[in-house]
Amino acid sequence: MALVRPGTPAAAALGESIPPSARRILAELDFLAPLERAALHANRGNVVWWSGEEARSETFPDGQLGFHTDRASLEAVLLGTAERAGVSVLDHATARSAAETPEGWRVVCEREGGPSLEVWGDWVVDATGRHGLVARTEGRRPDRGTSTLALVRRWRRTDGWPDEHAHRTLIESYADGWAWSVPLDDGVRCVAAMIGGRRVRRGRAGVAATLEAELTKTRHLKQALEGATTEGEAWACSASLYTAGRFARPGLLLAGDAGSFIDPLSSFGVKKALSSGWLAGIAAHTALVDSQSTSAAIEFFDRREADVYRRYRNLSAPFFERAAAVYATPYWEVRARAARRAGGEGPDSAADPDRTATELPETEVRAAYEVIRARPTLDAVVSAALRRVDRPAIEGHRIVLQEHLASVRCPEGIRHVRGVDLRQLVASAPGHGEVPDAWAAYNGAAPPVTLPDYLTALATAFAAGFLQHG
Repeated sequence: MALVRPGTPAAAALGESIPPSARRILAELDFLAPLERAALHANRGNVVWWSGEEARSETFPDGQLGFHTDRASLEAVLLGTAERAGVSVLDHATARSAAETPEGWRVVCEREGGPSLEVWGDWVVDATGRHGLVARTEGRRPDRGTSTLALVRRWRRTDGWPDEHAHRTLIESYADGWAWSVPLDDGVRCVAAMIGGRRVRRGRAGVAATLEAELTKTRHLKQALEGATTEGEAWACSASLYTAGRFARPGLLLAGDAGSFIDPLSSFGVKKALSSGWLAGIAAHTALVDSQSTSAAIEFFDRREADVYRRYRNLSAPFFERAAAVYATPYWEVRARAARRAGGEGPDSAADPDRTATELPETEVRAAYEVIRARPTLDAVVSAALRRVDRPAIEGHRIVLQEHLASVRCPEGIRHVRGVDLRQLVASAPGHGEVPDAWAAYNGAAPPVTLPDYLTALATAFAAGFLQHG
């Protein structure tokens, strides 16, 4: 395996907020221990001021913290780990073209201070981010109605930041955009304003002046930066959204930001990219060791990437709608409508009607949970509507066909919810009047899961029509 990596770009200075929920994928990729040894700045939570409301604070439990770092430091750890795992890293090499030939993919690279070289392979994973070396020719489409520009700079406080802000990501909305701040160490924070495109004065001085003008529109971030001094130059980069029409075909996978870019508001960009890259590796490995499984691997990767983009767009819609209701500005009104369309809701939905996500709406799962709570006994029985279908799923480092549970409500089938095997749950839940007994029966026949995860899966089984109350 060869990894072609260019020199350090300007974006390497960008602050990254990695949530604790990314620890699972980091551990799966053997990145978690190296990141912990690197002593990155701990991510202990978030403070959010949204739509003029009171601060909403989230504090992560000790032992389950995330990381704050800049992109350059993060990439240094990840690349070092990849090299130790046997990946051939072509550093300071820029892929200029990638062409499909009868002999495979031919990638032409330029190396700094050296001759160009060619890299050949049966599969190409385009992980070139927004640049999208191959993705640009594969039908990637921008969300032209919500052009967004990120204005970024670092601020330093020699006396450190207030305890209520230290080790926390800060987010604040205002009428014309929103801003965030990520701590890189005890004294330096990366600050960015996300504004509508084409509203920046020219030159670096213009970017700096525009950023400071935007920050004056905030209340809490402006106060937090009082007494701090700027460090380095201000810079701007596109933060507009886009997604691919397809993410995979034989020989090609669009991973991470090459395939789609979600709104930075989610703070899950790094996790999304890591998960996408991990799944791309599994899909390519599956096709290489078992050519008959190529179609299943491609279908699984393509569907998962499309669902991830749709889900994140759908999750962002309520935040944009709340901001639009308070500020009544085009910035928020346009984004609220676009998020609903891209998320699969509204008359102009951009979601493919043939792509039904495996996840049920949270409202339906919550309603099923409330019914379970209100009943004197669980009294679960297997529904006559339950069907069993074979669908692609991950098993080890391969994508294979596995049995999923399906119904009229979930025709595509579901296998796992929060790590709970629904097949085992449906087999073990009937015959138990109390939820704790059903949970204990599940844990006795399958890898143990927590009660909250079991309850979510149990409610999903009822909402999907796999189980019903007798």
